[in-house]
Amino acid sequence: MKSLYIPILFSLLLVLSGCKKDDFSGTREAMVVVDCTGTYLRVQHKDFNVCNIKIMAGFQDGDHVKATFTKIKECREVLGPICDMFHPYESWIEVKAIHK
Repeated sequence: MKSLYIPILFSLLLVLSGCKKDDFSGTREAMVVVDCTGTYLRVQHKDFNVCNIKIMAGFQDGDHVKATFTKIKECREVLGPICDMFHPYESWIEVKAIHK
């Protein structure tokens, strides 16, 4: 029975280490995407909708930046509709720091 513990433990560790998480701690390289629906950061081909867009002042569509941000469940800033176009995105984010 004891001989089964090591293979089971090894298998469990292997499975857990293979699970991919969206960990956005630290600074990430991103591209700024701006259209009539809002401002986004594109990270690894996924767009994240920026809630606190005031921090994005001075950045334009296509700029390559380094940003620190966290995912949030909903955006409480009043954004209002700008156009009727739909822009798919992964989640809302709050940008903590951004620079070129």
